Amino acid sequence: MKKLKKAFEFISLNDVCCYTPVWFGVVATLLLGFMTYVAASSSSTSVTSASACASQNSKWKNGVLNTRGFQWSEVFYSRVNQALCAAMCMAIIPAHIMRSVGGGYDNESVAITTMCLTFGMWMYSISVDIVDLPPATANNNKDKENTKDAEEPVANAKDPIFTYIFFGALSGLAYVCMVATWGGYIFVCNLIGLHAFLLVFPLGRFSKKLYWVYSTYYLVGTFGATCVPVVGLAPVKSLEQLAPFLVFLMYQGCYLCEFNLTFINLVLGIFGGKTNKNKESNNKKDKNNNSKEKENNVITLPLTMGQRITMYMVVGTVGVMILSMVVAVLWPTGYFGPLSSRVRGLFVTHTRTGNPLVDSVAEHQPASAQAFFQFLHYTCTTAPIGFLFSVYYGIIRPWLYPPQVTLAHLNKSTTEKLSISVMSTDPMVFVAVYAVVTYQFATKMNRLMLLMGPISSVLTGICFGCFFDFVTYEVLEMLLVIEDNSPSDKSNENGTKSPKKGNKSNENINKPRKDIGFVAQIGAYLMTVYHNFCKYGVVKIARKVIAVAGIYYAYKNVPEFYRYSQEMGQNMSNPSIMFQARLHDGSVIMVDDYREAYWWLRDNTPYDARVMAWWDYGYQITGIGNRTTIADGNTWNHEHIALLGKCLTSPEKRAHSLIKHLADYVLLWTGGGGDDLAKSPHMARIANSVFNDVCPGDPTCSHFGFYNRQLDPTPSMAESLLYKLSVFHQRPGVQVDEKLFSLVYQSKYGKVRIYKVHNVHKGSKQHTADPESRICDAPGSWHCTGVYPPALEKLLNKTTTRKAFQQLEDFNVKKKQTEEERLAAEKYNREYMARMEGRSPGEQTTSSSSTGKRSTKKKSSKSKGN
Repeated sequence: MKKLKKAFEFISLNDVCCYTPVWFGVVATLLLGFMTYVAASSSSTSVTSASACASQNSKWKNGVLNTRGFQWSEVFYSRVNQALCAAMCMAIIPAHIMRSVGGGYDNESVAITTMCLTFGMWMYSISVDIVDLPPATANNNKDKENTKDAEEPVANAKDPIFTYIFFGALSGLAYVCMVATWGGYIFVCNLIGLHAFLLVFPLGRFSKKLYWVYSTYYLVGTFGATCVPVVGLAPVKSLEQLAPFLVFLMYQGCYLCEFNLTFINLVLGIFGGKTNKNKESNNKKDKNNNSKEKENNVITLPLTMGQRITMYMVVGTVGVMILSMVVAVLWPTGYFGPLSSRVRGLFVTHTRTGNPLVDSVAEHQPASAQAFFQFLHYTCTTAPIGFLFSVYYGIIRPWLYPPQVTLAHLNKSTTEKLSISVMSTDPMVFVAVYAVVTYQFATKMNRLMLLMGPISSVLTGICFGCFFDFVTYEVLEMLLVIEDNSPSDKSNENGTKSPKKGNKSNENINKPRKDIGFVAQIGAYLMTVYHNFCKYGVVKIARKVIAVAGIYYAYKNVPEFYRYSQEMGQNMSNPSIMFQARLHDGSVIMVDDYREAYWWLRDNTPYDARVMAWWDYGYQITGIGNRTTIADGNTWNHEHIALLGKCLTSPEKRAHSLIKHLADYVLLWTGGGGDDLAKSPHMARIANSVFNDVCPGDPTCSHFGFYNRQLDPTPSMAESLLYKLSVFHQRPGVQVDEKLFSLVYQSKYGKVRIYKVHNVHKGSKQHTADPESRICDAPGSWHCTGVYPPALEKLLNKTTTRKAFQQLEDFNVKKKQTEEERLAAEKYNREYMARMEGRSPGEQTTSSSSTGKRSTKKKSSKSKGN
């Protein structure tokens, strides 16, 4: 231990915090390359379009080029190319740099890494399928009986259930790390749940692999999540997280219907369908079976369509009935939690979520097209192409060209039906789903542009990787033509039959398959058409032209993307609390007011001093000033932020009666440019959502502000503590009672002011410092909610009307409040939404079906309910 401590003496805790984003950013980049490698493996069993054309040369065999002792595998290098391109993009894309830049310590810098780890493990867990390979088309007029006998499956590969459980558990553990890191874990669990659902409906890919992987992942991940203090039982109570639970239940039902023979025989024995009409029950092997069980009394797999429909109808009906009964019992008790405003804001116009705290955050506003280009740059053009590739390789190609078809092309001499392991296309489906969901959410919330970095890099890697493969194939084909001059003649000279005439296996490829489904036959036919299409000289020339054009595009734009990313990285590396400005005389200065103010707190205030400031600056006060702040970016306690807003927006004496129980100093951002006065309407609205006396009868506090750009205040603004402390000594007639607050520090350029609070309540301060006053979920835990000092609680109950803020979407409000309180809450929400939409509370929004435009109309006084 001493040697380990000595080895790390050169690095301080501050250095660890500064380098943490960089370290985790590197790990996230490597994990993203792994994700792309797994997704690119989806096409490893397919004959690629390029190699289909190149396969006309005898040196191409099963996707491997053999020339002059050098072997080049299209499958392996295709994966590597896409993974490297994605990792290189992820390393410099601004959407990732903004949370992985050195010194930008934030939990999101770690969260992106854990998210990539979770997604990577999930994709790898489902990356292998067990499929039946049908025999190739019979050669040389083999008799039908031999062909029929060859249809009997040979169990060469079995479902490795233990492997599925193992990697499913690893995926669950990675998800637990994500839960412990960031509240965005809700996005992760729902995205994986959505992917698991879509693989079954409508893609119809349910298998033992999916069942064991998802079930294990969900059980391990959910159990681990409930052990995180701030999460608790939310995974099985919150509406935001119940969708993956429903998918888990659906998987249990599907497994019963597809693979549990005991249950299947029981259900079909009761509801009919006991006779097994499968082909396997009619062959010679079954007729000579010495089993004591009769053929008509035993169900074997696979089930017929009628049996499968019966099973799903019975299990689905019973499952829905049981689930409905459970919900009916738990719903009235308030067991289910509501959607949070942050989540709800992803599905509505975000300035109208119903929660003034959420609506006040700039990062929660919708992202513009300019924001996409700012943080994604040229990947805005390459990612859509990669998305089309992911849809093609993940959904369209497996539908048209199932593994049985492509493997039959690669194993042309196969004459028996085999069960083998192939790389699954399910990870590529996940990439497509990830892209659609993330783009939708990023358009609703600017902050979620952070999530666009990884998926844009993956799609760009797929795009450039496929293009690099395409160019490589074209170059190699030209080299082969130059080397061989005439591939046909060269082949004949070496004793090899020309593929056009003598190669029967090639003829079999061009023949339509009879042993596969109708859609697969269409896919095989299209593959043959494309194979023949590539033989034309004009097509070959066109491919070369496309390759040259693509190389030119990459040559012009890749360096530009690198240069832009470097500039963005440098700008993001600059301290956010220091900036350059120009004085009236034209001289350029460095404004360092904020850092100097925090240092003043550190050097000139007692160690146990408590600083009241708006929550935006809480982390900076704690990290730089090393002093306790009343609130920070962890805004989960809405009532506490509302109390802070009430203290700042109340008249001076009333504000002091509250502040003396909470803080020793008050810090304000002043001097314009997004200062506290600019944020004051948000403070008032947040305070009014809990304390009705801040803006009586006005949910949006429209009368708390300024009349014009000259900052002439309204009466309520002029009386507020925030206004007086901000413009004291600057505007004539504005006075501050120095017996209550005294100005002790003002920064050089007037950006920060610090006031000392006089007559601090000693009992309340002692109560706050006493560890016994904190309510922790466990002794020594970091999760302690705390309680207000008794004197403050008594004052609040006596002087103001306080209510527990109910979000607009909180359907449990009826159970938590009296009828009078419920009506008051509904009225508040209705008026708030109306005013935020720019209409009076007496108007209601309607949608015009003919024009698609929004309009408003006044409610009739004689309408029902009035």
